[in-house]
Formats: sequence, C-alpha cells, structure tokens
Amino acid sequence: MTKRTSEQELMRQFEEIAKFELPQDVVERDIERVRQSLTENEETAATTGQRLWHDLATRHWTRYVSAAAACLVLALVVHHFSNTRLSAAELLTRVAQNLNKSAWTRVIVRKYLPDQAEPASVDTKWIDLAGRKVYAIYDETYIHLMDYEKMHWSIYNPKSREMLIQKLHGQWAGPGTQLTEYAKKLRERGLEVAESEEQRDGVTMTVIEFDEVLNNMSTDPNQFRSKMLFAGKTVKTIRTRLVVDRANLRLAESETQYFAADDTPIITMKSETAPLETGPADIYELGVPRDVMIINKVPDARVEETRAKIAAHRDGFLKHYVAVQTEARVEEGQERIIETMVIYQQDEKLRVDVFWNLHGTPNELTNQWAGILGTSLAHAKSFWPNPERHGIRSVRIYDGLWQHMLDEHEGQMVLRTPQRRPDGDMYADDDIEDFGWRMLWWLGEPEHMYDNDFAREHGLLAMELTAPGMTHQLPKRLALYVDPAKDYLYRRYSEEERADAPWRVDTTGSDSAQSYEGRRERVRVYDVIEYGQTSAGQWYPRVVTIEGYEQKVGRPDTRQPDRRISRIHLLEEDPDLPPELFDPNQLDR
Repeated sequence: MTKRTSEQELMRQFEEIAKFELPQDVVERDIERVRQSLTENEETAATTGQRLWHDLATRHWTRYVSAAAACLVLALVVHHFSNTRLSAAELLTRVAQNLNKSAWTRVIVRKYLPDQAEPASVDTKWIDLAGRKVYAIYDETYIHLMDYEKMHWSIYNPKSREMLIQKLHGQWAGPGTQLTEYAKKLRERGLEVAESEEQRDGVTMTVIEFDEVLNNMSTDPNQFRSKMLFAGKTVKTIRTRLVVDRANLRLAESETQYFAADDTPIITMKSETAPLETGPADIYELGVPRDVMIINKVPDARVEETRAKIAAHRDGFLKHYVAVQTEARVEEGQERIIETMVIYQQDEKLRVDVFWNLHGTPNELTNQWAGILGTSLAHAKSFWPNPERHGIRSVRIYDGLWQHMLDEHEGQMVLRTPQRRPDGDMYADDDIEDFGWRMLWWLGEPEHMYDNDFAREHGLLAMELTAPGMTHQLPKRLALYVDPAKDYLYRRYSEEERADAPWRVDTTGSDSAQSYEGRRERVRVYDVIEYGQTSAGQWYPRVVTIEGYEQKVGRPDTRQPDRRISRIHLLEEDPDLPPELFDPNQLDR
C-alpha cells in the first residue's frame, strides 16, 4: 500500500508554500478548487480527512495562497484522500449508525449444527426503535416481547398456553449495537482483521472477518473453560464474518461460528438484517391468543427501590483501604482458621492474597514467593494462631481493566491467562463491598418483598426468591434481609435446596412425583452478628456466622453439618500503597 502523507506533514508543506499575497479574487478561486476536489469524495473520506479539510478551510493563512500553491496543495491533499479508506472499525460504526436510523429492523437468525445443510432453528426479531420494543419468535414457536419502556419481558409458550411477564434486565440497544460492539473490539483488542471483496448481484461487497478467543476461566492450565456454553460444550473461539455494502452503508449478512477448545465447530449462526417501515402492532399479532393465561412475575416497586439503595451504599463505601478477612471452622467451640485473605483496595485497583490451611509440612511455595508476599504475610500472621501451617493459595490483581491471577496447582504456582474485565473484578467475595452488600443473584431478580417475625423484630427489609423443582433438580429458595439503619448491609442471607420445600406451591401434581434420588439437599444461613464502622461512619460486617448442612435426600444419617465464622479486620484507611503492589509483571517470573 502506498504510504500516505501524514496530516502534520501536509500542514507543514502547506505553510511552507504560503509565503506571499495575491489579489483576493485569485486566492478565493484557487482555494475553491481545493475545496471542490476534497468534497467530491466525501462519502468515502475518513473522519481524519474531513477534519483536515476543516482545518485547511478555516485557518487564516489560506487567504494568502497563490494559484500555483493551491495546485500543489490540491495535489497533496488529493494524494492523501485517494489513499484514505475507512478501516473495518470505522466502516462498521457507520453501518451501525445507518441501521439505527430505520423505523423498524427485521433480523432473521438461522442456526446450523456441524455438517447439516438445513438450519436446526430459525429465529425472527422485529425491532421498533421509536417504541423501544423487540418482538421475537424463537425456534418458530416461542413468542417474546421485550418492552424497554416498561422494562417488562413477556414470554408466550404455546404448549402450556401461558404467557409469563417478568422483569426485563439490561439496557435498550438498537439494531446497530452488535456492530458497534464489533467495532469497539477491533479498535481496543488488537484483533487481526481480514478484508476482501466479493460480488453480489453486480454490487461489490466488503467482507470483514476476524476471530476472538475467549478468556480461560479454568484453574487447570491443561483445560479450557469459558463462560460461554453451547450444547454443553465450552466455547473457546468465535469466528465472525460480515458482508457490508460499502456504498450504501448496509449490512447484507453476518455469520458467526463457535468453536470448542479442540477447535471443532459447535454451531454456526447466519443472520440477515433489513430495515422496515412498519412492524407488529402488538404481541397478539404474532400469534398469542387474546384469552391467554398471564402469569405476572414482575417485582414490585419496593424491590426495585430497595435494590437501588443497596447498590448506592455499596458503591459509596470506602475505596482505599487494607483489610484482612479470615474464615474458620467452628469445631467443639473452637475456631480453626481455614483461609485468610489480605485485601488491598485502591480505587478501581484491587489485590487479594489468599492463604489457606496446610496439612503436613509447610508449603515451600510460600517461601519461594516471599518477595512479593512479605507485607501480606505480616498482615496474615497477626490473625493466624499457627503461622507455620498456612501457605499461599493465590495472588489476584485487578488493574482496573485486566484480571491477573497466580494460582497454586499441583504443587506449583501457575500464572493464568489475563482476562479483560471492564465490568470489574471477577470475584464476588474478596472485598468488603462484595461481602457486605449482597444481592439475590442466583435465580434472577427477586420476585417480591415479604414480612416475617425475624424482619419485624430487627427492623429489616426482606426479599425472597423461589424456584420450584424440576426433573432431578431440587426446589430452591433465596432470602435476603437488609438493615436500612446500617447502610442497607445484609443482616441475614440464606440459600436452601430442599426436597420438602414448603415454598413449593404444587405439592400434589407432577412436582411431588419427581425423582430426587441421589440429589443432595443444601442449606446455608449467613448471619451478621457484629458490625464495624469506618472513620467516616460507614457500616460494614465485622463478624459473620455461617451455619447449615448437606445430606442426601431422605437420608438424615448422611447429614454433614457446617459451622463457620468469618471475620473482617479493617487495618488501614487511605493507606500509602506502593504502585508495584498492583503491578501484574511481578507475577511472571
């Protein structure tokens, strides 16, 4: 590719030749020639090129350019623009912007299994930009409506002839959002992009292709596990192919392939996108009966209000501190520490050094890494009665964007592949915010608030979330009690999986006939029994008890009780922490 004249060099040459004055009419004539030459290719000019013309046309010294100089400027600038071509990221951004201007957009997605010519399923979506609604028919059977004005999600199941309405999560995203995300990845992640051209009905199309390898979540370096699963298989690589009409800024089609850890294909999705003038008037127009039975599971307003206050107090907690958290088993009235975490928080940065109880001889790994563990070891030993019996388990560093972890595996410390985490630290239990401000996350949004003697006695707000059992899955229940008088910290949190669940509504139908043979019941109750306060008066949980049990269904003789106690020690507020403490390079040696 021909090397382009840089913008700075072009400006320098322009200034060099702008040395003398000419009559006004001559100057204006020559400058106009330059302007016309530049704006002829406006549709294909890059953003930087358009900004360059603006600079040329508005600087005061462009009033003093000779005809010859203007011709030279013209040659230079045309040379610059003739070699300017939108990058893949810029092109996708413009296609996304163009797509978001349509009144409606229809997207048809066909899913193909390996070595199958016919699609395994076909999904169709109609996106209403003005109404902020998405209508969909999945697998040509299940009808959905995502209403982002009301934040309601309606799901019709023709087999049961019921329509479930539940809380809609997330934020409104127009039809061009996926393309915008692609463009962002291409700009920020350094993905290798291949561009080519092909003919479609006499129209030249630009083909953009790139691969993305997902983060490895496995603690075993010999295995790969990501957060994405298809058909029970972990996805390692996503291969994307986009066909774009460059002249009309239109997405003709897209294809996404998902590959397993061994590089075998799992599934392929092919999409067709088209702008429309109109779409469905309502969900009933898509085939939902007017007399459908509606089951409303939308959380009440008090749930939303309480969750917002929990999040606000959590986000406002101390952002710069050093703390130690210990967890111990309670056996015969004595505490035996099994894990200690030394926590360093500095705004968005977080480091957690995790030590655990050892069996047998002291762990030599701890001595090998003493150079970066010295401060943490000193903090840990202050709260561990038998310091010779604890060793390093992991070092976790979050630098505000990337998660780095050094982890013990089979007697060695293994450095995991860094993971990009723009949403924050990946662990949900390793700082005071995570530990103190809980949310009901396991089964989704809490369905309702409720009242009982415990809540009334302690002045708490309580939320409950339940799920009936399914085939070979025990009924589940989560309950959360928060204390408005203590910054909406949790006071009690419980998790239950029980065969004799009293919250199960139907105990006479098919539910009761389910087979739970071999399943294990689990109960955990977390109680905050002592609170602490920062110097600014912010509350946090200082001592938490955990009690529960596990047992096989119908086998009380297999019950295994669990009694633990966790303690948080806030050591320093606003400490002077050295930058190298959060430097991930120290983990690689």
